[in-house]
Amino acid sequence: ELELFDVMFKRAIAQSSSAPTAFLVDCMALLRRLRAVDPYTVPESAAMYAGVVAIFSYGGLSFSLGARFLGMAHELAAGGAVDERVLYYRTLGYFHHILVGDWSDEHEVEDAVVEQGLREGRFWEASTCVNLQGVKRVYQGDFGRARESIRRLAEIADVYQHDHAASAQHALSAYLAVERREFDAALRALELYYDEHAEPVFNLLALGTRAKVETLLGDLEAARATLERAEKVLEEAGRAAPYQTSSVRSARYFVEVAGLEDALRRGDDSSLASRRKAAQQARKAAFATAEKVAFRRPEALRIAGWEALLEGDLDRALGWWERAVVCCEGLGTRPELGRTLAEGARALAEEPDRLLAGRDADACRREALAIFDELDLAFDRKVLVEGA
Repeated sequence: ELELFDVMFKRAIAQSSSAPTAFLVDCMALLRRLRAVDPYTVPESAAMYAGVVAIFSYGGLSFSLGARFLGMAHELAAGGAVDERVLYYRTLGYFHHILVGDWSDEHEVEDAVVEQGLREGRFWEASTCVNLQGVKRVYQGDFGRARESIRRLAEIADVYQHDHAASAQHALSAYLAVERREFDAALRALELYYDEHAEPVFNLLALGTRAKVETLLGDLEAARATLERAEKVLEEAGRAAPYQTSSVRSARYFVEVAGLEDALRRGDDSSLASRRKAAQQARKAAFATAEKVAFRRPEALRIAGWEALLEGDLDRALGWWERAVVCCEGLGTRPELGRTLAEGARALAEEPDRLLAGRDADACRREALAIFDELDLAFDRKVLVEGA
């Protein structure tokens, strides 16, 4: 019976990203069997319950159910029902909190636990954990430690010849370059990530990120073409988790609002109605996935403020940006906080009596510049100072 539990668990883990539907079916079968026995008689039952978190939290079905199963896993672990898969149990818990938006240090997985997992051959868990730590560091503007995560992934990929670690290394390198607005480096990393990863759902991350870079470079035609490729990948894959689809949905929203701004700038009245509708639809889709992937929320809220401002509604714009500031401060995402305040500074330049999160235009500008200078975000600083 214990051997059967072990085989079922390994089968489920192997399908977690490559075959999400089969993963769901196998996980539920494993859970039914586990609930029919005393879980304390199954050495890895805590890790098995933690694996169910992937269905509800990673799968975007329910954070509350994910938290419930994580609590059950924690109770079992406290009672000693964790043997060799302690890293798997800890990594799934960390993943849940990253997605929910609870980025407090108490959920971090200690380096010693990761190292122990590597010695036991837990390469997927170790590389996933290091990657998630790197993602958090990138979006918080902790770029030095993010580079350390990239270096660690490269080391795991080299020493253990582990493809998942190599793929995560390229993805994290791209995210770091995009967040720093180092576009050439981002595109090179994205090419490597796309070419070396065979699983279609992960190509969505590469394509969505590429479309964002192309939009930042002002090439909306290329960005739309990239997103069409992503939609075809999604159609062929049939199903993907919000972690992957959020990349495409957030990029689509960015592209559509940029397209709306372009039409307004050119005075293209004939396309305004369709541009507005496209932006509204893209906003709904972006927010639906951002609710399930915390690090997508700050940018989505900032872009919503930008969209409202393009429509001439400063009150709505400030409302969206207020929410963005609160979100950024909660997650500690300082680059996006700086960009949101920079948007506010520009919008309030001619509104001396209006405030954004208790800050007037000058305060928004000073704080944004301080963040850009501290994090060496030269592109963002130039945009704010020169309006370029």
